[in-house]
Amino acid sequence: MSILKYIVTLLFVIVGFINFAPLMGVLGQARLETLYGVEINSPDMLLLLRHRAVLFGIVGGYIILSAFKPTLRKTATIFGFLSMISFVWLYPSNSPSNALLDRVLQIDVIAIVLLAVGYGMHNFFERSKTNT
Repeated sequence: MSILKYIVTLLFVIVGFINFAPLMGVLGQARLETLYGVEINSPDMLLLLRHRAVLFGIVGGYIILSAFKPTLRKTATIFGFLSMISFVWLYPSNSPSNALLDRVLQIDVIAIVLLAVGYGMHNFFERSKTNT
């Protein structure tokens, strides 16, 4: 395997871990408040944020799996883009003033770029296989 194929795998692993990291929020309120710099005022909000953490774990885990199973990369890329782009799109409409949420936005933008590069490289290698 060429070094560039290892780079593609690494990009998917990095993006997967970025998406997987919020799964730690499932551990409870204190962890969620630390992750996002928000105060959780109700059991309902806690439930929603913990569920959100599980969903991020699923998306991140699938992206990591796709790093080692290239046939899953298209779907993983779509899931990753939908997840991260939706946050970037929704962010301005809520005008958050929280530095930790600003950081989440910045990390998502970086991860979107990494995922786009990784998937673009993956497609290049797949197309080059069919042309040989």
